[in-house]
Amino acid sequence: MNELDHDAAFSTMPAYKNRAVKECKLEPYKTYIHERMNEGCVNAVVLHDEIVDKGYRSKLTILIEFMRPH
Repeated sequence: MNELDHDAAFSTMPAYKNRAVKECKLEPYKTYIHERMNEGCVNAVVLHDEIVDKGYRSKLTILIEFMRPH
């Protein structure tokens, strides 16, 4: 393969499909979390326990990352 063949073979980028955007696992609980934080509860462990009781099935780390900028 000479240089021209090589350049022609790689001159077009492959077309990648867009990935579907996944809903955040916290999405159904965000309103509740904001309400509790506005009430003064800023302890992620306490909030995690509360949303687990409501059906949340993911890690505490996701909640901590969500709470950080608020």
